[in-house]
Amino acid sequence: MVARVPRLDRWAPLAGVVFAVLSFVGALLLSAGTFDASATAPSILDDYRDSGTRLRMDIGHSLTAVGAIFFIVFLGQLRSALAVSDREANPWAAAASIAGGVFIALELSAATALNVVADAHDYFDAYRLDANDVIAFASLSHGLDIATAAAACALLIVSGFGILRAGRLPRWSAWFSLAAAVPTLLLGLFGGPVLLWIWAVLLSVLLVRSPLGARDSS
Repeated sequence: MVARVPRLDRWAPLAGVVFAVLSFVGALLLSAGTFDASATAPSILDDYRDSGTRLRMDIGHSLTAVGAIFFIVFLGQLRSALAVSDREANPWAAAASIAGGVFIALELSAATALNVVADAHDYFDAYRLDANDVIAFASLSHGLDIATAAAACALLIVSGFGILRAGRLPRWSAWFSLAAAVPTLLLGLFGGPVLLWIWAVLLSVLLVRSPLGARDSS
């Protein structure tokens, strides 16, 4: 007998697609607050005094936060996909949950650090914009971006082994996860976790096409 999959559960894996889109757009908008190492203090202050720049950063931060919610939903779907059976635990499933939780916490922290000066300028009349504050929080955000890339790398590795162990998803998706791990870490030094966003979209599509609830029940 084949169990019927509730409509919400059927489409819940697409949360990974929503996360990837929101995170990508959020990162683009937040990039309005980045600057070159050669930027001067006056040019940095001019950018942050511009209301359009601060608005883009606020929207980007908000999109990243909403994307984090969808990622948690996707992570729950992924853990179910990595379960071997109701009677046998897959240690890679727990590892993927931990790595995913660390990843999304760091990604949101990096976005918050980059946007904190813009928020202070908008909401506190007594705050006086200082280029040193902008540089300090931008540096903190960059450090968190590197940590985020490391967590993304770990998530891809444990998910790849988990997929091979569980056998519920195509083996090529496991090899893609493993192959994308190191490049994701390296790309984290220069930009966002682009490969992880692509990976989330691919796994979301696979999970929708092979819903976990549509398996034989005894």
